Parts: sequence; structure tokens; C-alpha cells
Amino acid sequence: MPRTAMNPNKGEVPPPANPKISLCVLTHWTGHAYHKHRIPVIELCLSSLREGAKGYDYELPIFDNGSDASFRKKLLQFNADTVVLSPNIGKQSAQQRMVELARGEIFYFTDDDIYHYPNWLSEHLRILDTYPHPILVSGSPQR
Repeated sequence: MPRTAMNPNKGEVPPPANPKISLCVLTHWTGHAYHKHRIPVIELCLSSLREGAKGYDYELPIFDNGSDASFRKKLLQFNADTVVLSPNIGKQSAQQRMVELARGEIFYFTDDDIYHYPNWLSEHLRILDTYPHPILVSGSPQR
């Protein structure tokens, strides 16, 4: 489930230019049959993520959590700002590492199999801007 939060590392990471938002994607792929159609799913995730973020100042890092070598070559074709190749360190450790690496004031992370509705980012930012001290925006569409 995707989550948006204020980045606790704001101001501590010394990059030359800081984007407003870090849109971080966690991915993991193996040659197992379960991942047979994973690449088109990841492509849909990334395209919907980018579409909803048009007009915003953002970076798009992808954190690969121990995928097969063949998939790691494919990662470079996704045109991410940064690709982090890591052995499988578990989901929570990978998420923590993404927070540490993110340069944006606002940190958003998602798994690689999430479809983002149009205007998803503007709605998340509206919530962050509405409340005086937001910490986390999380969830999926509900009735």
C-alpha cells in the first residue's frame, strides 16, 4: 500500500539540488512463475506514478531488493533518477533505506505493483497541506 509522509531526513542529506518530493519505488523480481507478468505491471505502476506527478518537482528512485541479474538490466530501462541495487534485506529494511536515500522534503513510497489513479499526488498533497502537522497519509480508495 502506498504511503506519503514528511521525510525525517529533510536537510540532512546534502545533494546539490533537492526535489520537493521523493517518489520511491520498491521492487523485487525473480525468475519464478509468480513474476511471469511482472514487468508490464511495473511499467504500468511507473507510468501511472509519473502521470499523477506531472508538474511537480520530484525525483524517482527505484530500490531493487535482491532481484535476479537479468531483471536488474531491465531496471535501467525504466528511466528512474536513481536505481539502488541491493541484496534482499527484507521489505522493512528496504523501506528504511529508501527514507535514508530520499532527498525530497516529502517522501512517498510504493511497491512496484500499485496502480496510481489520475491526480493521486495532488490529493495526497491536499491532505498534507490541510492539516497543520501531518505525519503520514496512507490508504487506498474507499467508499
